Amino acid sequence: MHRSPNLQRLLVLGLSGPIVALNIWLLTQVFRYFEHLITLLVTAAILAFLLNYLVQFFERARITRTQAVTIVLFVTFALLIILGGTLVPIVIQQSTQLLKEFRPGWKPVSGTCSIWMFGQKSETCPWISRALAIASTHS
Repeated sequence: MHRSPNLQRLLVLGLSGPIVALNIWLLTQVFRYFEHLITLLVTAAILAFLLNYLVQFFERARITRTQAVTIVLFVTFALLIILGGTLVPIVIQQSTQLLKEFRPGWKPVSGTCSIWMFGQKSETCPWISRALAIASTHS
């Protein structure tokens, strides 16, 4: 049986659409399954790419690569610890103030495992109480 070129082209286009759609659906399912791993690897790759510039700078200053990597890692970790120690309490304090202004019924109670939200008592994790206590000492 001999098919005309137009019919053959129509069959190829008509059958390739569902195949492409199924492949796109399958790729989205795979990405959703590995989303956290992919995000972690991409973040690590970008961070390594950016920190490599500092390592190359130290190498041009006649420091061995091992020493340069050690220096860059220590400086990076020190900056993360310093910024985390200074910014986290400020963010907690400001978010608490924002909630107090935005929702007047929100009253934090420190030192317990429950807080009053919107006029009703709700059970929470202990770290929220500690964070609220830290925020109230900084205000």
